[in-house]
Amino acid sequence: MTRSNSRGSKAKGRFLDLLAAGVTVTKAAEATGVTRQTAYKWRAADAEFGERWAEAIDAGTEALVSEAHRRAVVGVPEPIFYKGAQVGTVQRYSDSMLMLLLKSRDPETYCDRARTAAIVRRWQREDAERERKSAGTGIKPEVLAMLDAVAAWKRAQAATE
Repeated sequence: MTRSNSRGSKAKGRFLDLLAAGVTVTKAAEATGVTRQTAYKWRAADAEFGERWAEAIDAGTEALVSEAHRRAVVGVPEPIFYKGAQVGTVQRYSDSMLMLLLKSRDPETYCDRARTAAIVRRWQREDAERERKSAGTGIKPEVLAMLDAVAAWKRAQAATE
């Protein structure tokens, strides 16, 4: 392995570690010493790296949800000061974080009903369109959904370049 490939592998590993910790793509790229565009090029050129990226995003999302849960349910200690000296702590909870978790867990109950209905209708239209496209082709609708996601990603990339 050449020295540049070794550095590239280390950079990719560091980038994925940061994504798995919940860091954004932009911040992970900056911390790794590459541009966002380079990271996305790595993903497009290397299917295995792309799979590991998706796994890292899932892990990072789970880490962020865990932190949101901690702040909403467990709370965080906040120091109490009197005349410039800390005299104790009080446990603070985040009601807004709790609402976000509830909306995420059960949107039909906790989200704005009109917004939820619109989202559900959009999902139903997308599912019906995928079913229509897959009819007679032998391609599963789930595969078409992944292809649609890739196409949307490529359109977004083209828009940023």
